[in-house]
Amino acid sequence: MTPPILPPAAPIVQTTSAGTLVCSYRGHVNAVHSCSWLSDSRRIVSASNDQAVHIWDVITGNTHQIYQDISDAVRVVAVSSDGSRIATAGSDALVRVWDVATNRLILTYRGHLDHAVNVMAWSPKQHL
Repeated sequence: MTPPILPPAAPIVQTTSAGTLVCSYRGHVNAVHSCSWLSDSRRIVSASNDQAVHIWDVITGNTHQIYQDISDAVRVVAVSSDGSRIATAGSDALVRVWDVATNRLILTYRGHLDHAVNVMAWSPKQHL
């Protein structure tokens, strides 16, 4: 049985057994490729083919922030361990680092020689 997908104002939040869907969020207009929890455990970040990265409130389903990435498709997102930075990578082979507090792009890494970045993680010491 597939659970319903509800609008952000009415997320599904239930106490259920392991492996059961407890929430669904709407907002992306294309496939979602990657999700990551922020360290506060109250927000989730998602990356999509729609060139957008959303930060969601886990309980309400509301979008806190939306980053518009210029890559054709955002394939992966990673969150720093303190939750202050979000890194995105897409089909354009660039890694972008965003400041969560200001919503600003603060750094772009180049050099993947025209190959899309598909996996990314922060080190425990905050280095990408």
